[in-house]
Amino acid sequence: MYAPTLLLAARLVGQGPDDPGWGPRPSQAALWQRTFPPAPASVTHARHAAVDALRSEGLTGAELDAAELVVGELISNAVVHAGTQFTVVAGRRGTTARLEVIDLDDRPPVLQDPAPDATSGRGLRLVDMLAAAWGWEGGTSAAGVGRKRVWADVRAS
Repeated sequence: MYAPTLLLAARLVGQGPDDPGWGPRPSQAALWQRTFPPAPASVTHARHAAVDALRSEGLTGAELDAAELVVGELISNAVVHAGTQFTVVAGRRGTTARLEVIDLDDRPPVLQDPAPDATSGRGLRLVDMLAAAWGWEGGTSAAGVGRKRVWADVRAS
């Protein structure tokens, strides 16, 4: 069992993971999930697989493009910052596509404000702009194992 250490829910102030408005949990919206190794090649493989799963659920056009960008950023963050194996979860409930990346690092994602000439640090800003909502939860088990779930909801008509 993991004890939550910190919770961030962008644009959902005052709501937590047990509140009905917080969005579907992985088991409620999971259409597809797969675990990948922490390798750069995994970013492309995981992104394509998640997008294929959402396409099979009827996402198209700009909504699918937004979902692809969002899940790509979340996956890249797991590979670059967590450096652990990660699981990607993709699902749809009604007009919402849920994308999640779960890794074995309990450090929170950081929404940065990079300098104009910086070459990195804009990924979560992109997620924040494209997703209807996003957030994360994480913690450390009694055995000292970290875990983090970063999720984003993208509109799906």
